[in-house]
Amino acid sequence: MIDIWQGPLIAMSWGFDLMDEVDRDEAARQRAQTVISRADQIIVDNNAPLRVALELGGHPKSIVQFPWGIDLRAYSPGMSTLREELGWNEQEVVILCTRRHEPVYDVATVVRGFIAASTSSAELRLILAGSGSQSEELLQLVRAGGMQHRVRFLGEVPQQSLPNVYRAADLYVSASRVDGSSVSLLEAMACGVAVCVTAIEGNAQWIAGDRGLSFACGDSAALSSRMIDAATDCAKNIVSKRITPALKFVRENADWKKNKYILARIAEVAIASHRSRS
Repeated sequence: MIDIWQGPLIAMSWGFDLMDEVDRDEAARQRAQTVISRADQIIVDNNAPLRVALELGGHPKSIVQFPWGIDLRAYSPGMSTLREELGWNEQEVVILCTRRHEPVYDVATVVRGFIAASTSSAELRLILAGSGSQSEELLQLVRAGGMQHRVRFLGEVPQQSLPNVYRAADLYVSASRVDGSSVSLLEAMACGVAVCVTAIEGNAQWIAGDRGLSFACGDSAALSSRMIDAATDCAKNIVSKRITPALKFVRENADWKKNKYILARIAEVAIASHRSRS
């Protein structure tokens, strides 16, 4: 298609293309380099694909970075009915993970961390939303740890019901091994939930400073410690100091209502850039 189309070209990083797939083989890397070299404008959503695009020969002036963002009218702090529906009270500390049950998201590390933390923090509870190829394996882990009464599998949750799920949580957790600007992370932050995610490049710019906690990929012991800390803070009625700056940062940088207009401006720049190169 690139060889046929001779007009303005906008290349868009999507999913894991520049953070994982590009390193699978030399052919994938060559395809990415070809697209980047031909593009008038390149769109990335955070620092991770930006770095790779530059490594593959992208010109800094041709790369535009912005997160797609979320609907801040739907995702905001508020009350939730989910705890009552699950038979849990406000004294219990709820951990939430909404990532799909696939290897790249490593939800098993979340479950292992929770089981370890629960041995010393009886008030901890875990909600797993979503499903996938590893759902049965995760269920077996929960059963083997004797935590069936503390863990709830919600399955696939309709988009309109997600805010109610986030608002029920005290701590959102993601053990993903690869991520760009994770939409679920932004949704949790926008709902006023403390967050703890893997220390990978895609998460770093969102939780930098005092906006969130992190742990190394696959390190269930470190995650367990973070969960215990969350339980301690809740027991002492300590409102996380990270929630306010996280909420402010998401509102300023991940508002889809504002960010969607950036696309039109990118198209205009791409057309002008192509004309100057022709």
